Amino acid sequence: MKQFTTCLMAVLLLCSFAGCTTETEGGAKAIVAKAITYADANGAEAAFTAINDPKGDFVRGDLYVFVVDVDGNYVAGAPFAEKRGKEMVSEDGKPIGRELATTATTEGTWISYQWKQPSTGTVTNKKSWVVRHANHVFGAGIYE
Repeated sequence: MKQFTTCLMAVLLLCSFAGCTTETEGGAKAIVAKAITYADANGAEAAFTAINDPKGDFVRGDLYVFVVDVDGNYVAGAPFAEKRGKEMVSEDGKPIGRELATTATTEGTWISYQWKQPSTGTVTNKKSWVVRHANHVFGAGIYE
């Protein structure tokens, strides 16, 4: 048992240095639910501040929460501060923010688009879980 525990600790330590994350569909759904709960408890502006913190609870490697308003503008998201306040446009030029705003439901849905992966800087397919909540869309996605 001691060997197993030592081996497990070594793997976890290695993963922390290698950038292993919980970038799964379940992880995306869970982090979005956590952000919505935080917004309900602390208010939207406090939630946006927390979501914008690159070292905060809403960023796990390439899995991070982002928020879009009903007009499709990028409101919050830690990795891409330069996009905040602007229309969310995919890397292939599509107005993805508007699509997110019109497609998202209160129950949540998946949407795919082209986006830059923060850890690599390469443009790739991203599949995001998006939930309409109040006057915003909360999302998080996985890179395929």
